[in-house]
Amino acid sequence: MTNTFEIRKEQFAAECKPINLRFEYENYTGKERYAIITALTEEKFSRLYGDIAKRYYAPYLLLSPEQGEAIIEYQNNEAKTRMRNLRFGHAFDINDGEFEEHHPEIAVEEDLIYELELKYNIEKLRTALSSLTDTQKNRIIQYFFYDKGFAQIARDEGVDKNSVKESVNAAIKKMRKFF
Repeated sequence: MTNTFEIRKEQFAAECKPINLRFEYENYTGKERYAIITALTEEKFSRLYGDIAKRYYAPYLLLSPEQGEAIIEYQNNEAKTRMRNLRFGHAFDINDGEFEEHHPEIAVEEDLIYELELKYNIEKLRTALSSLTDTQKNRIIQYFFYDKGFAQIARDEGVDKNSVKESVNAAIKKMRKFF
C-alpha cells in the first residue's frame, strides 16, 4: 500500500503543480490554500489523486495549464519589474515603507522623531523660562498656559493692566532669542 501511494505521489508531482496561494500572494484572503495546475479533468483528478490532494493540499482549487501559465507569466513579469526598479530606479525614488522594509536597522519611527522634537522644544522652553524674572515667568505661564488675559492677570495681582502687558511683551521678546 505504501509503495503504491508513494508511486502515485510521484505521478502526482509529474502531472500536477501545486501553488501555495498564501505564500505566493501575501494579501490573498480566499479560503483555498493551494491552486493545483493540471491538464486532468476534475473527475479524473479526483479519481487518481483526490486522496493526495485532500491530505496535503486541502482546501484547493484546480487550474488548467493555461491558467497556470498566466500565473507564472504574471509572477515572472513582477520579478522583472522588481529587478528593473532595483537596477535603474532613482536613489531617492522610494515608495512609502519600502526603505524601512530594506533597511530596518536604520529606520526611525515617526513617533520617535516627534518625541525627540518635543523633548528638544520643551528643553528650549525651560531654558527660555529660566532666563525670565519670577514675575515675567508667572505672567507668561498664566497668559499662555492658563489662557488668562492681561486684565485678568492684573486683577489677580492687583496691578495695572499696562504693566502686565509690558511685562509679558518683554518676556516674549527675551524668549524669542531661544527660538
